[in-house]
Amino acid sequence: MRKLLPILSLFVLLIAPVIINAEELSDEVLAIQKMIENNGLRWQAGQTGMMDLSPEERRLRLGAKFPDELRLMFEALDELPPPLLTNTLPLFDWRALDGVTPVTDQANCGSCWDFAGTAAFESAYLISEHIVPDFSEQAVLSCNTYGDDCGGGQCDHVFNFFISEGAVDETCMPYQADDTVPCTMDECDIIAYLQSYSPVPNNVNAIKNALAINPVTTYFCVFDDFNAYSDGCYEHDYNAGDPLNHAVLIVGWDDNMCDGEGAWIVKNSWNTNWGDDGFFYMKYSSSGIGNGVFLPIYQYNGMPEIQVSVDSIRVDLAPGDQIEEVIEISNLADGELRYHIDCFSESDQDEFGYYWRDNDDPDGPSYNWVDIADDGEVVDFWGYDDNGNSGQLDLGFDFNFYGIAYDEITICTNGWISFNSAFILEWENVEIPSMAQPNNMVAAFFDDLNLEYGGEIYYYTNNIDSAIITWDHVPDFRQEGIFTFQIILTAPSTAVCQYNSMGPGRLDECSIGIENRFGSIGTQVVYNNNYVQDDTAVKFLLGDAPPPMTWLIAVPGDGIIPGYDQQFVGITLDATDLQPGIYYASLAIMSNSIENPSIIIPVTLSLMPVDIDNKEGPIPGQFQLHSVFPNPSNPEAMISYSIPQAGDITIEVYDLLGRKVAALFDGYQQAGNHSLVWYPVNQASGIYLIKLSDGDMTQTRKVTLLR
Repeated sequence: MRKLLPILSLFVLLIAPVIINAEELSDEVLAIQKMIENNGLRWQAGQTGMMDLSPEERRLRLGAKFPDELRLMFEALDELPPPLLTNTLPLFDWRALDGVTPVTDQANCGSCWDFAGTAAFESAYLISEHIVPDFSEQAVLSCNTYGDDCGGGQCDHVFNFFISEGAVDETCMPYQADDTVPCTMDECDIIAYLQSYSPVPNNVNAIKNALAINPVTTYFCVFDDFNAYSDGCYEHDYNAGDPLNHAVLIVGWDDNMCDGEGAWIVKNSWNTNWGDDGFFYMKYSSSGIGNGVFLPIYQYNGMPEIQVSVDSIRVDLAPGDQIEEVIEISNLADGELRYHIDCFSESDQDEFGYYWRDNDDPDGPSYNWVDIADDGEVVDFWGYDDNGNSGQLDLGFDFNFYGIAYDEITICTNGWISFNSAFILEWENVEIPSMAQPNNMVAAFFDDLNLEYGGEIYYYTNNIDSAIITWDHVPDFRQEGIFTFQIILTAPSTAVCQYNSMGPGRLDECSIGIENRFGSIGTQVVYNNNYVQDDTAVKFLLGDAPPPMTWLIAVPGDGIIPGYDQQFVGITLDATDLQPGIYYASLAIMSNSIENPSIIIPVTLSLMPVDIDNKEGPIPGQFQLHSVFPNPSNPEAMISYSIPQAGDITIEVYDLLGRKVAALFDGYQQAGNHSLVWYPVNQASGIYLIKLSDGDMTQTRKVTLLR
């Protein structure tokens, strides 16, 4: 059968825009869209290929059988306690690791059981052999001895067939959606035999652990509205009497979907004109998904363990130059290691376009505390004053956050709010962005705060265009500080954090920033460092998204490493189109390593300025950094200095938080009077410190940058 879907990288899966065709919608689709809107659901309906079929034709595509003996076996299995989770990554997708074959089309035959089981064996074979197979579904349909046909069948029967009879190529027995086609499998070459398969209990941890090996089959109940699914997090209530009438392949999970409640990433067999190019996201346990899960095993050689030769990369270049650094990725165990590398830039703006300013910036906000103790309501945390969550609270208006309009928030005692509906209680702050929960958040002072020792949290909305959340004299759990701060949300998309009275302790143990619902894009003000002080205001603004990063490339961007082997990856840093300054990025390495499935390697590229003037004249008598001209500066600043003897010097630029933002010169220079031009292309307006040092002596000058 012709395969229909190219393998997509994880990065594209996270940020690619959803394109909706301006097609004419049927009354049935319009009714489903109205139902979604009325119930506040988080998925989209469209005129899919299934909706172009009659109800009778749609029912023909449901053929999973889940008899009592299978049900009783899984009910006993489900009594087992959930296992320890081996892969804690919040997002895992076999498509990003080239472990999923293209989407297929079962057509008007109830052979979903066949397609799910065959797709599972294809994935297991692909992961082991590195060859994209196209096994014949028709061979299973025509040659099985269980009586399974277009009227229905079981996934375990497919696996038993592959164990005893093996799999043949699609070209030998092409799929015809007809169970009366004669079996001619004896005329075909056997490509592979399945080794075994294993049932998996219906709990999230057990299914995730099985997915660490390869994709798994599952049963669920198709309700009528599912035929119109086009994108988003599908969910539908499931009752014990609802039929498990469809079989599909789970290829991964995303804990950030469904407003943080989590979803399985699933491959269907209804062609690519249905769903998200043939795939869908379904909330954990919705519609009965997770019932009847089977893990096929082709060749299990254990699990891999990844090691990367570097923790960080720093390179100094002249503008226009290019260099290749080489890193080594090693597999320290016997299982095959699959990895995928994405390159992300770090700039004043995040990839969506958000950036921040505080009241020290010329274009920043003014500090203007808003007291809501009288007008606001005390937030109820349902008896959990330590690590409590309010549940969903109405904003009374729409607030746009990373391209999505929200009308509800949740508030956590630990200094953050989220636009997800999930009941998240996280207290341990992390760097922003992070795929770890919580996501879709505004973190004003994310730390382990505790209302048991005092304080209140207030909430106020005018139900028109603004809402305020105030943490009022809330201590941390070690009682080293007492904190009063607030978040102000103003429609359509402005968020301001204000800090009234902070500390004295734990000011260096918080996260401040915002991030999207995936935890893949965000902008961070500070992480576990001294920044916040009394009478401070921080404003998050949305500008045009920055251009894509082109100066950092990893080749190969993905690969497969056998057990106890290694592979070299070239990291190219290309300054051809960059201005002098300092640039930051990250290499994000995702793999199927259980111990370390996600590794972030920071990358720093420092470009030396080219406009250096070595002035003729007498040797100066003293080490001196002269005034910066002009001051304020825009768009460039002339830095003049004198060194009485030859030697190594550095000229660097720091912001008021002590962070180095530019390395202007680092090398040997003759004694004399010199000057260079700083081009601050990546810096925001504000006050900066120019630092001149020769190892023994240091001088600094202030310069104000205006944009």
